[in-house]
Amino acid sequence: MEKTTYSFLFLVVLTVTLGGTSLCVAETTAELTTKGIALYDDGHYDEALDLFEQVLETESDFAYAWYNKGNALYHLKEYKEAIEAYKKALEIDPEYSYADYAWYNIGNSYLELKETEKAIEAYEKAIDYLYSTEEWIKAIEIADKVIEFAPTKEYFWSVKGAALNNIGKYSDAITAAEMAIKLNSKNAHGWYVKGYALDKQGKTQEAILYYTTALDLDPKNSVYSKSLNELNDLM
Repeated sequence: MEKTTYSFLFLVVLTVTLGGTSLCVAETTAELTTKGIALYDDGHYDEALDLFEQVLETESDFAYAWYNKGNALYHLKEYKEAIEAYKKALEIDPEYSYADYAWYNIGNSYLELKETEKAIEAYEKAIDYLYSTEEWIKAIEIADKVIEFAPTKEYFWSVKGAALNNIGKYSDAITAAEMAIKLNSKNAHGWYVKGYALDKQGKTQEAILYYTTALDLDPKNSVYSKSLNELNDLM
């Protein structure tokens, strides 16, 4: 994966299918969307915005148009309006295929507005979505971005560690987990992440200690309990 995955706002070309509308309207909407994308790609954000708004006059529940509107507004430095557009896309379709990019762009917008905590909340939602789709490298990229400006947020260290575990980078996962634990010794997830990495490295006794601590901190966590029981059964 290229390192620039999250360096720019994401725009995807989709075929517009509009059930229940006349062929003329469908073609007009598709044409406006295509022209808007082309203008956006060429850096003509004002003109692109105008076309996306025209699309929404016809199809107000078209999540993709709201998302593209958000992108255009972001580049026009209209960050509050961009946030509203992204959130509208997510409101229309909570399982939107590019929800991770929408939340990521919301985070970027809040960051531009110097609203750091709201930005962090949006980045967390982006990572949550990426975990649900098992896109570990993208999750690591977002975690790293947040760590750059908010290095004391242990959540991002622990989720980075978990993602690293999922791509087999156990030593790096241990480093990230240790940072999470250092920042908050009661971060059960950090203890579990390090235990998992140690387990995969064949360090069973050490892994048991970390799994035990994770479970002590979060006694109702079935994942922690299962991992610990499986190792104890091997002893």
